[in-house]
Amino acid sequence: MASRQQQLEDDWIPLYPDEKTIARAVLGPKRVKEWRAKAAQLERDGLPKIDALMGGRYWPAVQLFFDIYNGLEVRRQKNGPIPGGGRIRVIHSESQGSENLDAERAAAKARKMRRRAAVIVERDRRSSRK
Repeated sequence: MASRQQQLEDDWIPLYPDEKTIARAVLGPKRVKEWRAKAAQLERDGLPKIDALMGGRYWPAVQLFFDIYNGLEVRRQKNGPIPGGGRIRVIHSESQGSENLDAERAAAKARKMRRRAAVIVERDRRSSRK
């Protein structure tokens, strides 16, 4: 039986782990090959990108991303920034079957178009008052 110290050393992850280490920690050793495709999608949702200087993703930020992504409550520090820099969006999926990964992008585009239309309507309304 491994000692508690040995177990802690085995579970230790550096601040900037490589992609294989992150894949193993997030998905488990049998699903490492799935990480590349999942990481590309998750980066669009706010997963920290690979730091060019350090050669890996900042592990505490990756953990924070997955905490928020999975709906864990993250409390805002008094007069401090929102954890994750406000870049992380939690998207809850209703279905357990095949996912439409472009649905969020389409919804964001529709929201942007509605905002643009509202600005145009407001501008027209203001110009008609003059």
